[in-house]
Amino acid sequence: MEKGAKKVKIISLNGNRKLINACKKAGLPLHNPQGEWNGYGYKRLPLAVTLSSLKEVRKFNKIKRELNKIPTKKPKTPEEIREKWAKRLVKLTGISMEDALEIAIEKEDYKQEQIYDLEERQIDHYSKRRQTLINQITRSNPLRYIKDSNHAQNILAAHHRHSETNYENLLDEGRELAAEGQIARSEVKDYARQSVRL
Repeated sequence: MEKGAKKVKIISLNGNRKLINACKKAGLPLHNPQGEWNGYGYKRLPLAVTLSSLKEVRKFNKIKRELNKIPTKKPKTPEEIREKWAKRLVKLTGISMEDALEIAIEKEDYKQEQIYDLEERQIDHYSKRRQTLINQITRSNPLRYIKDSNHAQNILAAHHRHSETNYENLLDEGRELAAEGQIARSEVKDYARQSVRL
């Protein structure tokens, strides 16, 4: 290295969004370093900050200290999520907390049953579309936010339909009819709901 040449320090930000945004706000130079050639192109590395002066190093260290002082949110436990959802259902419908918690648990169990049934069918005959559906159901949240009282009433109606009627059996019956070609696949749910009302 020549005399008088500046020392440059390159620090990877490892995809830390808070740190990246703080560095941008502070005006520190950011760039995407070029990785090794892998036969198809250069490997993409995470964004990095280039520090070429003592002032920039001090600024970067100050940003890191300030970010470390900010407490991180502790993720909620499944029980806390279930309880929060149940409280919202109780508030909008007036049912008891025990009933709301029972509905929450049944919704989570139903999601697991759906995944299990689909995975069992994957063992017999693999389907890419079925795997996509499994992935979609896995990512879904059965206890998503209840928007309003109408949404809450729909949850209660669905719970009643699934747990206190023969709706599940009628769905299976409808699927069999669809397989035989007596009704269309899109009419299976309608068939089950109309039969429940009778």
